[in-house]
Amino acid sequence: MSLTYHLEGFPLHQPDQGYLLMEGTQFAPEIAPRRVNIVLPNAHGEVPAWNDPLDTTELALRVRIRGDSPDELRERWEVLRALTGTGGNRPLTLTRVHGSQELEASVQLLTMDVPDFWCAAGIVQTTMVLHNPSGRWQEPEAVEQMLATDGQPQQVDFAAESTAPVTNALVRVQGPISFITVTDATNNTGFQWTSPGSALGPDEYLLVDCAAYTAWRNDDDGWDTRETNVTRGLVTTGNGMLSLVRSYDPLLGEFTNTVATELFGDDAGTQLYIRGSRTYI
Repeated sequence: MSLTYHLEGFPLHQPDQGYLLMEGTQFAPEIAPRRVNIVLPNAHGEVPAWNDPLDTTELALRVRIRGDSPDELRERWEVLRALTGTGGNRPLTLTRVHGSQELEASVQLLTMDVPDFWCAAGIVQTTMVLHNPSGRWQEPEAVEQMLATDGQPQQVDFAAESTAPVTNALVRVQGPISFITVTDATNNTGFQWTSPGSALGPDEYLLVDCAAYTAWRNDDDGWDTRETNVTRGLVTTGNGMLSLVRSYDPLLGEFTNTVATELFGDDAGTQLYIRGSRTYI
């Protein structure tokens, strides 16, 4: 099958187990930018608010269940109902498998219609509509990349290979530093961090979480380490917190991404890394 979906790790197309994805299942959700245009009195046209964010999306999955006995059909139906997490109020992991590519999104069940039922054939068929609050899909595994600290424009590869903004990147700096800015040159988003106390030492690390808008001072380089909160030294710049996007370069004939950095108080031992997942509409 060229395209299938897994809900909470459970393949929804398993013909030998009685589960089939049917015609009516969406290949992909709609592209949903959130357009914001401001109308001013006595002004011609509208004032567009550029760099507007993506909106939420919805995805319909049509699932057929077969059972050779009433009990088998009931059990398989209950498995599908349990996978939707109704009443749990927690994110569900939906995996989109298209050839060798696997992408994940955290979704919520929006509706699950009254199932069609063929008693003699032992078939139940229903359509589930899942709500994707982020409007995006991401690869399950994040990648990290070392960035230069000389202030020259450079490319973040996983952003250049993405079709949607990467808004949950992690940025880690090994000291010494007292000040850093990271900016995406395409949409003018970024952050600036100034040490609220003493400068970051050569055996210390600064970790900026762009999704949580937080900064942490740590004694080790773990991406999950959160020790001393130094968010009071963190501010967003330009059009808001760092959101990595790509742009098309007609001279190169390919998509690129450009990030600029600036550091103060650094030396030859200072190292800068960025970590994120390829992200898709």
